[in-house]
Amino acid sequence: MIRLPKWLPVVLCFAFLVGLTARACGAEATARGKIKSIEAEKKQFVLTDLNNKDWTFTVADTATIRSADKDAKFNDLKQGDDVSIVYDKGITQFTANYILNHQGDTKGLEVGYGSLKHYDADKKQLVLTDPNGKDWTFQMADDAKVRLSDKDAKPADLKLGDRLTVVYEKKGNDLAVQDVHANRK
Repeated sequence: MIRLPKWLPVVLCFAFLVGLTARACGAEATARGKIKSIEAEKKQFVLTDLNNKDWTFTVADTATIRSADKDAKFNDLKQGDDVSIVYDKGITQFTANYILNHQGDTKGLEVGYGSLKHYDADKKQLVLTDPNGKDWTFQMADDAKVRLSDKDAKPADLKLGDRLTVVYEKKGNDLAVQDVHANRK
């Protein structure tokens, strides 16, 4: 008969819990709603989502903030602004990495995220795989902007596996990309 040490089940249970926690930490999600309040000194804001639920977000130091097709700063955000965000789900806080303030020409835009699965330059098409494993096909607009690690880039600079945040508009059955923000793993 094989004897297992008494501590082995405890270690295995701990390893399992660490694995679950690691998957939850850093997992990205999106939200849309109105800014209810802002605490500038903490770089935090409360968002009331479309289901009337309040969420508190801390803005990452490296967050990209866009407003009316231009870069913005955290201080440009105001109570009542309609925003879409991409955020990391941490254990103790949600961290906003991308904020799109829906003003002017951005009212009909949506935000998506995932990793680049495929880019076809001839068709001006990119395929993104979201964290749930679903593939999304986007058409690149002729005037689409691409940023790679906070520098202007071209679609050809993107590599498979790059983590992308895309700002897009639904046009019939097509998803037309306006902005692509890429980060390398």
